[in-house]
Amino acid sequence: MSDFKKLFGKYVYILGAFTFVGLMAYLSTLPGFTITCTDNVCDELFCTAYCNVTNKGSQSVYLYNYDDWTMDFSPEVKNFSLYIKYYGKWRYTNFTMETRLPNIPDDRKYVFVFPRYSTKEFKIVVNAKDTNRIKYTFGDLDPTLIPYKITYEQIEKQVPIYEEKIIEVKEECYLNESMKKEICNPAYNYTTNEVVGYKTEFVDGDRTGIKLDEKTYKNANIDGNTLSIWSVPIGNRNYAEFGKCRDFEREKGVCNEVDLLNG
Repeated sequence: MSDFKKLFGKYVYILGAFTFVGLMAYLSTLPGFTITCTDNVCDELFCTAYCNVTNKGSQSVYLYNYDDWTMDFSPEVKNFSLYIKYYGKWRYTNFTMETRLPNIPDDRKYVFVFPRYSTKEFKIVVNAKDTNRIKYTFGDLDPTLIPYKITYEQIEKQVPIYEEKIIEVKEECYLNESMKKEICNPAYNYTTNEVVGYKTEFVDGDRTGIKLDEKTYKNANIDGNTLSIWSVPIGNRNYAEFGKCRDFEREKGVCNEVDLLNG
């Protein structure tokens, strides 16, 4: 369990292994601190969320860390990275001496500071290896990351299996009548690839739908935060231009839309 100690209204010591979620929850109890985070629907292997921590108070808060740290997710996520925006660029941080920002003097023992009257911007990058919704709690906030994958028709393809063989050509001699002498062609080897069999491979065919929350929705597409589901096959639709339900499709009842963040 996280163990925090506050001294003189501006120092926060981390006395044991702590979680980033626990730290944010603790900071949200301090006067003048507010925290905002984003929800996100993401079709990449990595989902990205953003959090702003604002210190409206008149005192800066200094963070000391002498132990390890982690971050809470539900379900559990092992591979993630946390970044802090520093002069317009994202820098990796884990609130240790090794990842302190360059503006902290070398002779200081604190690892991070939330300056008074300022906002710190954080970026959280999560390796979303499956399509489960991911929750990460910050005090009263419960932001959500919603990873999804596009599904495709799986087509069988027969692929030849080749085997490399060395062909030996023996020396060959013959009698040249005009020259009245024997002429020999020297022996030599050459390599060839021969088909010895076939194997089955699967390749992606037409787009079939969306996999979300470990469920597969056929004839579906996600555009922004909206999941559109058609009740009829839509074939090789131009998803960039027609990725959502069109008016006449709604009117005919062949397409339904779901707001993934607010539905």
